[in-house]
Amino acid sequence: MEHPDKPDQPDQPNVPGTTDAPADTSPVDPAIAGRIVEQIIERLELEDFTVDDFPRDAVLFAPPEGGGLGFDSIASLEIIAGLADEFDLPFDNMAREDFMSVDSLARYVAREQAAEADPA
Repeated sequence: MEHPDKPDQPDQPNVPGTTDAPADTSPVDPAIAGRIVEQIIERLELEDFTVDDFPRDAVLFAPPEGGGLGFDSIASLEIIAGLADEFDLPFDNMAREDFMSVDSLARYVAREQAAEADPA
């Protein structure tokens, strides 16, 4: 039964502090993406991946049979903790779209670093 006050939501991670926003398609800084992959591999103890072969554009929380990595909510907390440590940035206001893949996380980090450098 559909609840009238709750619109249908796509199956996406329920990450604390995330909001919906349009997807960012700006270029990805490979150095930032590499640091994010290192954190994910280390935090989640992923022995089957290296920084070079990690699928940066794969959806982190989609099931593997759908081309995603199948991470769960515990993994999302580990990833955020690792990124907060690595980049010393706030991750409490990120949009869901920023937390979909390594590439989207790299764009988020780059935007936040630019905003800190130029707080206009």
